[in-house]
Amino acid sequence: MPQYDLPYDLALREATVEDIPAIHDMYLHAAEATDLPFEVGEMNEELKTFYTSCINSPDCLVLLLVTSEKPVGVLVASKLVIPLFKTASVNEILWWVEPEGRKGIAPLRMIQAMEEWGKLNECTHVKLGLLSNMSRKQTKRLHKIYRKKGYKPFSTTYYKELD
Repeated sequence: MPQYDLPYDLALREATVEDIPAIHDMYLHAAEATDLPFEVGEMNEELKTFYTSCINSPDCLVLLLVTSEKPVGVLVASKLVIPLFKTASVNEILWWVEPEGRKGIAPLRMIQAMEEWGKLNECTHVKLGLLSNMSRKQTKRLHKIYRKKGYKPFSTTYYKELD
């Protein structure tokens, strides 16, 4: 993985299966902070299998932002090939940075690393999401970051819980 200019106490690295508990903890923090409209469960075998398959798949990237003590950010992305569009894209599945990891450009370096991974994996686009139930302040901040990085709004997704 390329080296990135980060604040002195932060580094980026790819996750290993030993990181699964920390990844899941950060997922729980993200779910709590964004009030996801579905139940988020505790760690179980199905989730361990999911995380393990992402970590071990050549079509997935699981990136951690770490301090010397612990992971403080996670980005999970996958390559999606869409033959109808004759393209492959990188699709963000989970991106969360704990408050102590939100220093300066560190979260942006995670996006940069995902973009570079996508290029290496013959992807032509990157899709980043915004949850509609995020606070106005969070949404405005992410809109600004995404636009500054060259991203444009692409689609709106609707969600409905089935009975």
